[in-house]
Amino acid sequence: MADAQPGRRTRRRRCPQCGELGALPVVYGLPDITAVDLADESKVILGGCMVGPDDPEWLCLSCATGPDQLTA
Repeated sequence: MADAQPGRRTRRRRCPQCGELGALPVVYGLPDITAVDLADESKVILGGCMVGPDDPEWLCLSCATGPDQLTA
């Protein structure tokens, strides 16, 4: 799972579906102030507190493609 650590750069990934740099890491759990700030800056997506084995680590904001299709 993606985490939001202070000083850690988050980087968007290129989506193979639409070609846009719109894929962001998903942060799960109770967000701390850093995670909230990163979400406000559109650098991460807050995924909620309930985490399951099939929850995505990355999502494309442009076309909603999940992590199975994303490349670095």
